[in-house]
Amino acid sequence: MRALTQDAGPEVRPSRAEVRRSMAIVLGAAGASSVWIVSRAWVGATTQLVLLVIGTIGWLWAYSRVTSDFAMPRRALVAATGLLLVAAVVTPPTGSHDVWSYVMYGRLEAVHHLDPYTVSPSAVPYDPFLQLVGGGWRNTRSVYGPVFIGVASAGALISGDSPVRNRLFHQGLGALVVLAVIVACCRRSRDLAPLVLLGLGPPMAAVVNSGHNDLLVGGLVFGGALAAERRRHVLSGVLVAAFRGDELFSIVKTPHQVAQKPGSSRWENPIASTPEARAPRMFVSSPHQKSRNAC
Repeated sequence: MRALTQDAGPEVRPSRAEVRRSMAIVLGAAGASSVWIVSRAWVGATTQLVLLVIGTIGWLWAYSRVTSDFAMPRRALVAATGLLLVAAVVTPPTGSHDVWSYVMYGRLEAVHHLDPYTVSPSAVPYDPFLQLVGGGWRNTRSVYGPVFIGVASAGALISGDSPVRNRLFHQGLGALVVLAVIVACCRRSRDLAPLVLLGLGPPMAAVVNSGHNDLLVGGLVFGGALAAERRRHVLSGVLVAAFRGDELFSIVKTPHQVAQKPGSSRWENPIASTPEARAPRMFVSSPHQKSRNAC
């Protein structure tokens, strides 16, 4: 139950009463944040705000304790993190339909054997998932790199025609990335601060619930930085480059892209002529970002 960094001073040993109070606050905050995630689709704005404020205050309080050498109950922190991440994964996404765009791009490749870079989800109007995609994005072709399309295709194959399994694939993948980063940080410094900062925060839980691929991108960059620190430079370069869209478009090709021009020595990126594709960027933007940039 230590919350020490490598250069920190002696920790404050709390009494049993303080430990119980800390556990109650941490679990209560995680419970409030979990209820906020689960109930966002059907409770009023005032109730949502109250739950969010309670969860946020408890989160910030716990972070201030572990960063001030106060010994927090590790089991309570782990249990609270697990509770919040499970709630974020099992609850259908609210506030964003991006996850259904990911599912459709994967199904175009894996189920319909079409190229998501040359056709949009609307090319398969009979697909049952099309109606779940936001209306403004059904005619949008993929702007994600082939690595992510490969992940989405694998998810489509594994999940079949079940909407629940398909969303759980992307939400669960995001939760696993968060857990992997937490474990790596805690093992590196023996500090509980990363567990609190990443595991108990309502913002992170909301991102996991939405199923956004930002978590996967961030996890790859974190892994690249960690590999570079350990002087594993090849692995670092591969991880950091995995979601660099422009470069990877001309290096890694899906089977449909290879078959599209069998006699050509260079595949032409179908979105390379757009201003967004020509501009230097670190990561590939989402369909929503593409629309906003075009406006």
